[in-house]
Formats: sequence, structure tokens, C-alpha cells
Amino acid sequence: MTSLVDICRRQGLESLVALEGDFRRLAKALRATHEETQQVSNFIYAMY
Repeated sequence: MTSLVDICRRQGLESLVALEGDFRRLAKALRATHEETQQVSNFIYAMY
């Protein structure tokens, strides 16, 4: 996330830099759990 913020800052996108905290919270909420199941998602089936 730090790299993304650095890129936005270099590009002058301060409005995105200001959203850093929100992006970090979103990334944490979306982070995959380490729990594994024997099920295969429908997305994987669609790929094949």
C-alpha cells in the first residue's frame, strides 16, 4: 500500500493519497483467510 501511495503522491493525486486509511481498511477486510477447504470455487471451474 505504501508504494501505491508513493505513486499517487508523485503523480500529484493528493485526493487519492488522502484516502490511504480507507484503502488500508478495505485491503484488510478483503484479505483472504488462511483457512483452506476442499471446495473449488465456481470461478476456477469457469476458467477451464
